[in-house]
Amino acid sequence: MYVCVMNDSAPWWCELPACEASKAERAAPVLGAPPRQCTGEPLSACPSSCNGRGSCLGGACRCYAGFRGAACEESDKDNSCLQGCSGRGECLKGFCRCTPPWWGADCALGATASEWPRCSRRPCIYVYELPARMNVLALKVEFDWRIQAPGRKYDYRFPLLFHEALLGSGHRTSDASQADLFFVPTYDFQGSWGNPEVYFRAARYVSQAWPYWNASGGARSLSRTSVHLECAPARASPARSQADHLWAVARDAGACATPWGSLADELASSSLLLNWGGERCYEAARDLVVPGALVHSIVAKSPFWGDAAAVATAHRRRSTRLFFIGALCWKISDKTFAGAEGFRLYATDYPPSMPRRRVNVNEEILASQYCLCPSGTGWGMRVYHAAVLGCVPVLVQDDGAHPRVAQAFEPELRWDSFSVIVPRAAVANLSAVLAATDLQAKQRALATTWHRMIWRNALQSPQREKLPSPDAFEATVASLGRLVERRSERLQERV
Repeated sequence: MYVCVMNDSAPWWCELPACEASKAERAAPVLGAPPRQCTGEPLSACPSSCNGRGSCLGGACRCYAGFRGAACEESDKDNSCLQGCSGRGECLKGFCRCTPPWWGADCALGATASEWPRCSRRPCIYVYELPARMNVLALKVEFDWRIQAPGRKYDYRFPLLFHEALLGSGHRTSDASQADLFFVPTYDFQGSWGNPEVYFRAARYVSQAWPYWNASGGARSLSRTSVHLECAPARASPARSQADHLWAVARDAGACATPWGSLADELASSSLLLNWGGERCYEAARDLVVPGALVHSIVAKSPFWGDAAAVATAHRRRSTRLFFIGALCWKISDKTFAGAEGFRLYATDYPPSMPRRRVNVNEEILASQYCLCPSGTGWGMRVYHAAVLGCVPVLVQDDGAHPRVAQAFEPELRWDSFSVIVPRAAVANLSAVLAATDLQAKQRALATTWHRMIWRNALQSPQREKLPSPDAFEATVASLGRLVERRSERLQERV
């Protein structure tokens, strides 16, 4: 049988079965799916029935992740919960069972308001307590997120990282009167598209159960969004000039329309944290583009962990002039620069040009001076991946017909200092553009910027402690502070 967990963030997932599925049936279990054929033996054939923490195969327990021992009687420390439940509760695969009188997603809220977190630095951000099914319950199907198991895709996990970092920071407040921003912490673990139901439910809950949303028609919350843009209508609302609610949406189209529906109505009066700075889903006056979630195994390979001499040596070893791998999505019919000296371009589309051998992407980036970073099918991780590994990004995200796609932390972060920005119309002259670029100047600027692309709490020790400041969270909060200041200035001008 399957133990299914119904929640808004990943509603089709179930926990592991109490038997081994046959090799042909090892796809992720789905709610309502027909019974599957199991191999192996009944749990009663194994010691202590594996304590319900594993399956039985050949008379031996095969323990689920997080458990070990002949009968799966021993538990690994569960570190999947936010802030480790603040030391005031038991962690159950991402869900904190708090010890009374403590409560909240991280057990940080006490019996009286005097025990609740207070802001110690601006901007002050009020964090809503939502029903667990709208965020932390999703961790029951991804409780190994800190371990970053091979084969999992973590690109879309910045909302979780931002939420946790905010809860443990001096910017968090439980006093609404202190708040510059109100954050709605929803988790959407469905990847690039997915059903937007969790946002619909959260918007309804916040507007009906709390007084702050209605005080400004929703213009007092901040949300996370990262969505691919395909033929989406513009998101516009006069009230958005006064937004102070914040959402973080990790979907490819942000609040724009997708095959599953649009979030434009729910998020129209809010500010957004998103990964995609496309003009129809992004409004520079109140939204902020932030990096996706790079995993520890990539960040650990960065040459910038070394001293200046080590970094210089790593740069001298870069023999490839320009590297690219992935989907261009430019709908071109010819292999541009196929024979250009020093160029290693592996496209998976229009037309495909992949080599027969397996490409070690990290090693290719570490051996390259420049890395081509087109938009692809919306936002992508390639620009952050390249920058952290010391390869100067070549941004081709300006088609000449629309505003250039905004990058993380713009306009405060000057991307032209450490990247090469090339309009689509100038791609044919790319060799000449790179020849005229001061590579060493770009590399020096990149050495002072790379850490802004990394979420510190996505790293393991010792890199977590060694990462220079600001990291992605600190840079996000600093940019939000400037958004708040600009909003206040606009309001004062109207008085």
